[in-house]
Amino acid sequence: MALENVLNEQIDRNEKNIAFYKSKQNKLPKGSLHEKVIKGRKYYYLKFRDDTGKRIDQYVKGDDVENIKNKIQKRKEIEKIIEELKADIQLAKRVLRK
Repeated sequence: MALENVLNEQIDRNEKNIAFYKSKQNKLPKGSLHEKVIKGRKYYYLKFRDDTGKRIDQYVKGDDVENIKNKIQKRKEIEKIIEELKADIQLAKRVLRK
């Protein structure tokens, strides 16, 4: 019984953490940053898909490139954390079924 309670608490805690991280993730840009060279000058575009599945190429000012790179990296880190939390939940649920 005690192990069952601990696992259920862990599942609840992980689900709350997933919701927290997803709210942070939604505030960060999705997609990837691409560089184009046009007439010898570098231009940067953020490429992603919108909610309808249409590909969007959004121009990024040169001053904002580093900031966008950091935000994209942070989003990838959060995605990895969410996947680990989901795997942890699956493992706990498997143990509870046995």
